Amino acid sequence: MQMTEIINFLRELALIKKLLLNQKGLTMIELLAVIVILGIIAAIAVLSIGGLIQKNRTEAFIANALAIREAAVWYLQDHILQEEVFQNEISYAELVTEGYLEVIQDPDTGERWGTENNGSFVTVRDQEIEAVCLFGLERQLCGESDEPILFNDLSNEHVMELN
Repeated sequence: MQMTEIINFLRELALIKKLLLNQKGLTMIELLAVIVILGIIAAIAVLSIGGLIQKNRTEAFIANALAIREAAVWYLQDHILQEEVFQNEISYAELVTEGYLEVIQDPDTGERWGTENNGSFVTVRDQEIEAVCLFGLERQLCGESDEPILFNDLSNEHVMELN
């Protein structure tokens, strides 16, 4: 009886071996389907990453506005302590020139903002920094007619592409 079981086992092994050897692989249609699916997944990933990059650049632009605000707070405090008269607007160029702020790197282009042609500014009201109007190389953070936006109201929706 034991010999019969061994013979049956060997026959089953031979059958399995024969089935494995007859396996030819994937057909061209199956390969094409896999490639199409991978292409769709890649396209979705590229679109998602592009959206994330754009969102991060917008948030970096807003962070630049907040950095200008912090520099303007220091500027204002120094001028109040020295009992100097100050304007209702503090310009980006003034903050950089007087050493309160480092030159800002544009989040879209990576270039540094110059002080000569950049009209960015913050507004002062009752000895408090109130609003900002920020001009980058490709975007701006200002209201209509270059009206400054209150810091309490800042959001991604305020960042607009320059024309």
